[in-house]
Amino acid sequence: MARAPHPPCGHLLPVGRGEGTANARGQYSSVVQSVVHCVTLWVACRDGSVSFGVGLDNLQELGVGTGYVLTGDKTPHPSNHWGEPNFVAAVVSDAESFNGQYPATILSYNDISQQYGGVFDVQTRTQTGYDWTPPHKGHRRGTNMDIGIPPTVEQRNTLERLYSLQNVTVFREDAAHWHIYR
Repeated sequence: MARAPHPPCGHLLPVGRGEGTANARGQYSSVVQSVVHCVTLWVACRDGSVSFGVGLDNLQELGVGTGYVLTGDKTPHPSNHWGEPNFVAAVVSDAESFNGQYPATILSYNDISQQYGGVFDVQTRTQTGYDWTPPHKGHRRGTNMDIGIPPTVEQRNTLERLYSLQNVTVFREDAAHWHIYR
């Protein structure tokens, strides 16, 4: 008995081909839970070898700013502060507002996402490879971040209120840091 084909869940559009190197790029879009997710696919053929990749194409790097420092860069993933533009704008705005009230307290921002998304695989090495499970699997889309918590209850309450106004949820992961997400 023949199986019915799955309906398409997205579409792939070629967006370019390099000359002489057999490079090709495509863009795949899919709507999941009313949100459009776009990824870029690339293939390169050089010197008899083929490499390929896939990644989110809309992430923006969180750079140096007022009221926060970036932490957590590790050798396997030296650039781990990439997020969806609205999320990046929210955490920058909140840090600036917080810094206006508490200039002596600098927030510590860590692990948003890799440049093209994907799971952080630096937590645990197992016999079969890396452990790609929580706590960092939620960081794959650029809408989650770890932060060091402020030292006083008043500062923590203020920061939670600022995040709440930006539709950012705070999860109190442990005594040293929070996990925030949108």
